[in-house]
Order: sequence, then C-alpha cells, then structure tokens
Amino acid sequence: MANYHKLTCNVTGRELTVNNDYYQKKVTEYESEELLHRRYVCKYAKNLLKKGYKIQEVRDMLKLDDSNLPKVSKEDVEAITKSLVSNIVNLENFSVKKSDPDVEILINNLISQQ
Repeated sequence: MANYHKLTCNVTGRELTVNNDYYQKKVTEYESEELLHRRYVCKYAKNLLKKGYKIQEVRDMLKLDDSNLPKVSKEDVEAITKSLVSNIVNLENFSVKKSDPDVEILINNLISQQ
C-alpha cells in the first residue's frame, strides 16, 4: 500500500497529497473510497460553499476551466452541501427566557421583518 494518496477537490480541481493515516480517516468519514473521491472538497472551496456560493459560482470566481474539472452529479452536490455547517441562525427556533420582555419584543420584531 502506498504511503501517500492524492485527493482531488471536486470543485476546484486542486490536488492534495495526504499521508496514509489521514487518507484512511477520510475514507471512514466518507464511508468508502469511491464516495471520498466523488465528494472530496478542499478547505478553500468548502469555506466558499459555506458562505452560500454554488459550485459553478466558485469555479467562475476562480476563473477555472470546467473542461478540466471533475463532473459532479446532482446527488453528490446535495451530499456535499448537506454536510456543510451553516453559520445562519434560524430566529424562529430561537428560545427566549421570559425574564427579559425587551429581548422577546426585539426578537419578535426581527422575525416579523423577514
């Protein structure tokens, strides 16, 4: 078995050389080698996707040639974006302690503005 493996970002096409331990950790995380190679996204692209950009928008921003990049299936796009943690807070599910009515009024005003 090789000591190093190459992972190719499915958004940017950038290659990352990783050691065997890291590779095995990623295989476990993605549940199979095939899924790892189909859904791997580098940290740089992952940060842009978390900000809400679509895969094609990231490629356009970076002026990447689509013909040299991996094709990503709709199923894989959904799996990639689903795995990202968003920093957006849903105010409707925000609970407020009744001890501060001013805060409750503020949050209700914010919710009604959406």
